[in-house]
Formats: sequence, structure tokens, C-alpha cells
Amino acid sequence: MASKKRAEKPPREFTKTQLSRWQREKRRQRIILGLAIFVIVAAISTIGTGWYITEYKPLHETVIKVNDTEFDMAYFVKSLKLYGEGQPEYYYYVLADMLVEAIQQNELIRQGATSPPMNLSVSEEEITEEYNNYDPPLTDDYRSFVEARLLAEKIRDEYFAPQIPLSAEQRHIMAMLLESESQANEVRDRLTAGEDFAALAGELSLDTTSKENYVDLGWQAYGVLAATSGTAVIDDYAFGAETEIGVVSQPIADDTTTNEGYYWLVKVVEIDEDRQIEEGDRELLTNKAFNDWFEEFKNNPDNVVESYLDDEKKEWAISYALR
Repeated sequence: MASKKRAEKPPREFTKTQLSRWQREKRRQRIILGLAIFVIVAAISTIGTGWYITEYKPLHETVIKVNDTEFDMAYFVKSLKLYGEGQPEYYYYVLADMLVEAIQQNELIRQGATSPPMNLSVSEEEITEEYNNYDPPLTDDYRSFVEARLLAEKIRDEYFAPQIPLSAEQRHIMAMLLESESQANEVRDRLTAGEDFAALAGELSLDTTSKENYVDLGWQAYGVLAATSGTAVIDDYAFGAETEIGVVSQPIADDTTTNEGYYWLVKVVEIDEDRQIEEGDRELLTNKAFNDWFEEFKNNPDNVVESYLDDEKKEWAISYALR
């Protein structure tokens, strides 16, 4: 027997009023959902914008520039943390200024060492070995500072030290420092009349070094006295072409800040045309060569060395580092 075909339920029909109400309700729900999404996005955006403005952006801002190399605030803050660890808060304010100069100088040393004519470098193995010399071992956060120190040593030991001769012309020098030109002239007259140089210097000289050595500075290669005393006036006279053995110089004005207004009397006792330079003096001459090179390199007008760290930014960096 054939089954009866099930009657299909006729589709529901909406009146115009019901359809209009339903459409309005859907539109209302879409608006509410849209507003909710907007509020959530706006809240997230506000939080993200605040974090970007107060932390991300300042940390990624360039604060130090050395030619083509830039250092951002994150690097500066990290350096503050590394070198200020365990120190009281006030120390950070001193450290901040020191670090600006240290970062600039280290980068200049790196650029100078790795460029012609030096073309020096340090390997990863050398840096790692240096890390392990400390207890506890250093981390890679110190890399730029360790690299700069190792490069500075190579500049001295591998570039300048071989340029310092084992022997050179040396002069046996005596000197005394006096408080005025008029006093220096009076003492020179007494020396010319036959009084003893060492005795008068022991009584009158203002220079501690010359007093301790009884004014006898011994045999000196050119440049050693400048490296130890900070003034080149003795060297310049003693190694001058017109210097006479055994004759006391005219009063020589000192051009250094510590001795400004004072005058030297210098006497060359003897000259040796080729005398071995003591190892300590060779080390002094090597260091002087390095310092002279660095000062000249640092002051090269072609260098672009800038710091954008004003007091407000340093304060921000210190506060961040102390968290």
C-alpha cells in the first residue's frame, strides 16, 4: 500500500510590522556589538600607546652617536645597571656622565683600531677568555667595553711599542722650579757666581719631584719627562739645538695649569748620543704615543661625536635602571 506523502509545513510569513521590528533589533545588536569592539580596541590601544610613549620609544631613541655608530637609551640604561650594581642611588648621577664619555671614547678607540693604518681586531675567543678572567665570569653585556680595552692594549703593544727604539740620544738633566721670573733671575745669578745647583734647588725649588731627587733628574730620553711631569718645557729646552752643556738656562715660563706663573731653571750636565732606554721609560713613551694618538684622533674635525642626553633624559635613564 502506498504511503501518503507528508505535507510540508508552509513557510512562516512575517507581517510588515514584525519584519520591520526584527530588522531594527538586528541593527541595534550590530551597533551594540560594534561599540563593544570599539571600546575594547580603544582600551588596548590606549594601554599600548602609553607603553609605547613611556617605555618603548624612549628605550629605542638614539642618545649617543659616534660617526656612523649609534647607541640607544636601552644600551645606556643597561650600562648604568652593569656599572652601578650595588651602588647607592647618588652614585648613578656621577656614573651617568662618566658613562657618556666612556661610551664615546670606547667607540672611537674601536673605530681607530680597526681602520687603516692599524687594522687591528680582537677575536671572539679573546673576548671570551677575558670574560672568564673575572669571578664570576662577565656576561656578553660587557662586550663593547671589553673589546675596547683589548683593542687599546693591542694599539699600545702591537702598534706603538715596536716604534719605540731600544736606545736613543739621552741627556743628563738638572732642574728647579721657582715662584717668579725675578726669583729665577736672582737664583741664576747666584749659580753663575758659583753656588751649588743642588743646594739652591733643595732650598728653593717648588717641584716635589726635583726636590726628592735633589734636582738631578738623571738620564732622560726625549718625551719621558713630559710623560711623567705633564710639562714639555724641560724636554724642549734640554733637547734644543742651542743648549750648551753645563750652562744654566734663562728662566723658562711653565705653560701648564698647575705651574702657571712659575719658572724653571734647567741645566744639561752631559749628553750621550746612543744610550739604552730603560724598560720603564719605554713603557712611558709607549703610553704617551698612545695618548697623543688618541687625543689627535678624538679631536679630528671629521669625527661626529654627539650626546643627546640632557639632564631630563639622564634622570629618566637612572630611574629606569634603579627599578
